[in-house]
Amino acid sequence: MPLDHVGETERTKTVLGTIQKIAYAEFARDIKEVSKLINIDKVNEDENTTYVALTFAKEVGRQVKEVCMTHKLNEVDLPTREHDVKTELKNIKKRKAEINQELANQEEELKVLAKKNEDLQIVHDYFVWERDKMYSEQKAYNTQYSFTLEGWVPLKNLKKINERLEKITNAFEIFEIEPAEGEQAPVAIKNKGLIGSFEAVTNIYGLPLPDEIDPTPFLAAFFIIFFGLCLTDAGYGIVLFVMCALALKFLKIPKGMKNLVRLLMFGGIVTFILGALFGGWFGMTPDQAPGFLTYINDAGEKAFRWQVINPTQESGPLAFLILAAILGYVQVLFGIIVDGYWKIKHKKYLDALFDSFLWFYFLVIMGLFGLSKSGVFLADYAGTITYLVYFGVGALILTQGRKQKNIILKFLSGVLSLYGLVGYFADVLSYSRLMALGLGTGIIGFAFNTIGGLVGNIPYVGIIFAIIVILIGHTLNIAISTLGAFIHSSRLQFVEFFGKFMEGGGRAFKPLRKACKYILITKGERSGPTT
Repeated sequence: MPLDHVGETERTKTVLGTIQKIAYAEFARDIKEVSKLINIDKVNEDENTTYVALTFAKEVGRQVKEVCMTHKLNEVDLPTREHDVKTELKNIKKRKAEINQELANQEEELKVLAKKNEDLQIVHDYFVWERDKMYSEQKAYNTQYSFTLEGWVPLKNLKKINERLEKITNAFEIFEIEPAEGEQAPVAIKNKGLIGSFEAVTNIYGLPLPDEIDPTPFLAAFFIIFFGLCLTDAGYGIVLFVMCALALKFLKIPKGMKNLVRLLMFGGIVTFILGALFGGWFGMTPDQAPGFLTYINDAGEKAFRWQVINPTQESGPLAFLILAAILGYVQVLFGIIVDGYWKIKHKKYLDALFDSFLWFYFLVIMGLFGLSKSGVFLADYAGTITYLVYFGVGALILTQGRKQKNIILKFLSGVLSLYGLVGYFADVLSYSRLMALGLGTGIIGFAFNTIGGLVGNIPYVGIIFAIIVILIGHTLNIAISTLGAFIHSSRLQFVEFFGKFMEGGGRAFKPLRKACKYILITKGERSGPTT
């Protein structure tokens, strides 16, 4: 039967279609009950669908159609051909052979092109520049003799633009115009020196809104300390610093990645310092460490030099946890101060006083209240501090609902605002992750050392296996722990810190530039491609 006649003869009709796999059995049963002059073939079946060919006498067509509609059979139309199936299969086989030959030819062509891969990458970037240039030209308003282009430019660059245009022509004019209603300025953050490296953290979160403060200078000190605490291994700090320093020295790293690598290099320095204070040296115990790192303490035991806290013995874990909580408490308070400062700068004096500094006062007093009641600090002034707490509670109740119009709603909003204390407590508690990650790094390193020691006892080849285990194990530990330190230190900034004074979501300032995907343009030299 020629394929252009599939579907109908003088007395029969054939329907090709698909049906859900779970519905096929019931469909086949119902269709066979209509008449004996029906044939159903299951052509194929996949995970969810059954493909069927249904042939029936035209006299029972109406009943067949009803069953098909009930079970939601989807009819399909296949491509028609003037020849039969046997001929079509031969054609498909022939075409498949032709396609395979085409693929082989393309493979050979690609091998030739691969030799000029560098040139192709340069050509690619060149045409991307031309495309971006063309899109920008299309945004201009043209007349017969002139054109007008609107855009954003940093104020500090306006003078430079004037000077460069004057070298080309004096037939131009630059107007400063007010943004349209609802139009939001793009955002570009710029920090110099060491602080600029921390933009790698801010950019992961996103940019601040145009009327928000750049958080980069404020997160820098906290982030780098948290990063070091998450690693707390001086040996890992040295390795991280050396690897990043070598990468910056000898590798051509894209500009956007340099900040991240430089940040990790500084993180290695802080990790070395904090690791030494916590006695972390490649997960070693004092008995395993070389002599220049240890000494005999007053108890006659071998201990690490410069170690202040031992996070794995006695009260060490608790001291680590308290340190993490104190740092979290300080950063949360600092975030509230930043919020108050920015509100004052925008002349929102009442909001700064009641929504920022009042909460700062209350959180400080609550901290002192806890210390005085536990007898740790200012125990003799516990009564006075309690009255200061009462004052803070009253002040919050009276001020936090001030924007409500109904006096009852003002009071209820004020009372409910006290629940915010739970949120601040949860924020501080989140910093306990610093202790968890710091302990995890040392314990995993110790575990690999232990495994290395065990395999080292194997006769003849033990030392080789031990070296392999220790090298691979510590390499993995450094990689995973560094990733965890970066992620969790960033997370503390994004959630616990940024949330106190910024919303984020600013639109990035993207000036017309030569965007490079494969090549780097450096001053004074032609740089090779980079992937």
